[in-house]
Amino acid sequence: MWSPDYQKDVLAVSAFHMLSREKTSDPYKVWLSRFGVWGWGTTKEMWPLFKAGWSTTNGWGASIQRLRIKTGMYVVTPQLSRVKNIGMLGINFKVTDATEIAKWENVYISDKPINYQNVKPDLLGYINSTHIF
Repeated sequence: MWSPDYQKDVLAVSAFHMLSREKTSDPYKVWLSRFGVWGWGTTKEMWPLFKAGWSTTNGWGASIQRLRIKTGMYVVTPQLSRVKNIGMLGINFKVTDATEIAKWENVYISDKPINYQNVKPDLLGYINSTHIF
């Protein structure tokens, strides 16, 4: 699954994973999955694809997810989240239900440093989500 040329299929990397939990999330395991709007990055070679779909009014995150589906590319998503969304209310994000807020607050982020130097991530698999936000 994880071939030396996997990079050609990677649109972006993410630092967020909604199901990150202290006892079960391995910092060296990743998924190839959908685009998420929290804590992402891309390369200068991929940036023109993002720029073409960028919009402050047309839901650019959904545009990037549609692009990802169309191109068959993936986002490298960690099992252990490295970022956490702390704002429940914003321009495009509004969570007021206590149960939903608890889901976001349960995302675990380790406070221990992780050495990624010379480490090849362990690919858990592909999540080919076609859900548009």
